[in-house]
Amino acid sequence: MPWLPPQQDTEELLDLGAGTAAERAASLADLRRINRWLGGAAASGKELVGLAARLAMAELTVLDLGTGSADLPAALQRCGRRAGVRVTAYGIDLKLEHLQVGQAELARAGPAVALACADAFRLPFAPESVDVVHSALFVHHFRPAAVRALLHEALRVARHAVLMNDLVRHRVPLLFLRWAAPVVARSPITRHDGIASILRAYTPAELMEIGRSVGGSRCRLRRHFPYRQCLVIEKDGSG
Repeated sequence: MPWLPPQQDTEELLDLGAGTAAERAASLADLRRINRWLGGAAASGKELVGLAARLAMAELTVLDLGTGSADLPAALQRCGRRAGVRVTAYGIDLKLEHLQVGQAELARAGPAVALACADAFRLPFAPESVDVVHSALFVHHFRPAAVRALLHEALRVARHAVLMNDLVRHRVPLLFLRWAAPVVARSPITRHDGIASILRAYTPAELMEIGRSVGGSRCRLRRHFPYRQCLVIEKDGSG
């Protein structure tokens, strides 16, 4: 059995608005658990704190693309606070329903994250108006030409860097999700979308090649346990 499954561009049910509102909310809750338990929040937090240290910045503004229910910008604020970095976070998503779920979650959890309904390819932000543009579990939704367009738009808005956290396409997370689906993915929407996401995802070499093609003075990619990868592109002159 090959460890690298072929890339497949299968539609995800949550993107299509499948199921009832309650089922979609349950899928968003699954994604919050997956980010918390399976390294998504930790990977982004580690990279963001490292960027702040490299840039010698005690305050950062972060824009999160495809924010869903806004668990990642809230997590980045907490990571920053533990490291002595004040993070002001914004989140955008094309789906108003997801943002409404996020507002309710943020009201319970406490962190202040400004949310807006907007298109990640046409950001309603001025050039270099935030320090870092971030995303998690977002890049794999798009094919290479669209990822390049997304990165160019993110680099337009970012003052210092773009940080994209995503899955690694590999047989191990595929097998794990099929085995552990009832625990980590309680919603049938998530069980379908989890498999689709892994098959849509990029290998580190593929994602790095796309990142290098858009410019920026420093482009690097780090693997994070388990089967997460973070592409970081720093702009010319940062640091």
